[in-house]
Amino acid sequence: MRILLIEDNRLQAEYIERTLESGFVRLSLGRISTEHEFRSEASKIAEDPPDVILLDVMLRWTDPAPESEMPPRPDDVVAGGSQRAGLRCLRVLSSDARLATIPVILYTVLARADLEGEMENSVKVEYLPKEAEAQSLIEKITQVLRDRRKSENLPSGT
Repeated sequence: MRILLIEDNRLQAEYIERTLESGFVRLSLGRISTEHEFRSEASKIAEDPPDVILLDVMLRWTDPAPESEMPPRPDDVVAGGSQRAGLRCLRVLSSDARLATIPVILYTVLARADLEGEMENSVKVEYLPKEAEAQSLIEKITQVLRDRRKSENLPSGT
């Protein structure tokens, strides 16, 4: 199983990685830590897509650096600010047919009600609050993968 974790908080990412490694035997885990990195890697992700993407909503555009060293922010980043960069990543996934079939779990501190309108018309999106128990994350990923296999008529071992 291949999971792509998009999380900018190092401590959160380490906790999630430990949780996933303890819950899944055959796990290949990739990690992206900023919106800029995600946008830069989107084509590469499309070439070899993960089974599921675990996406933080409140994601940074890029890591802190002197202004002269930071990559320029596109207009949608300037207009939308940095509070919900993960939702822009979700739109990138939805707009690329090669990426739009990858199930996404929004793993965030934001309440589901705050995201409802922004989750519509996007990729297959599930929601799990970060305050959920670690076992809930494993169960959510298992459920998402089971649902994907059913919808695509794939054998259960895939």
